[in-house]
Amino acid sequence: MDRGEFYNLKKTIQNEGMAPIRIVSDSMEPLLDVNRNYQVASMNREPKRFDIIVFYREQKLFAHYVWRANTLGGKSFTTRSLKDPKNDEVPVPEEDILGILVGKRLNFIKKLILSLKYA
Repeated sequence: MDRGEFYNLKKTIQNEGMAPIRIVSDSMEPLLDVNRNYQVASMNREPKRFDIIVFYREQKLFAHYVWRANTLGGKSFTTRSLKDPKNDEVPVPEEDILGILVGKRLNFIKKLILSLKYA
């Protein structure tokens, strides 16, 4: 997917509210299955900690959970994968976020474990 296709998809989601997106990375297994479609909603609010966002990087769409917001040098969000939360921290500029995943969330216990183990 090139940058133009990404912006067209982002505009479609903004206009229609949501769209199905195929997940091609295993970084959020077992919560998200590879090659399965999930609904992504337009960002009508700032993502908060543990929201699962879909973002554009290296000409692909990835899904990670938000770890923290960064405001130094422009707005971005540090995201992490479930597969390797300590070593897979990815800063994502706000403009590269496609939207927030609908219908899939990390449960309370998983959030607690991630917070205590990888803080």
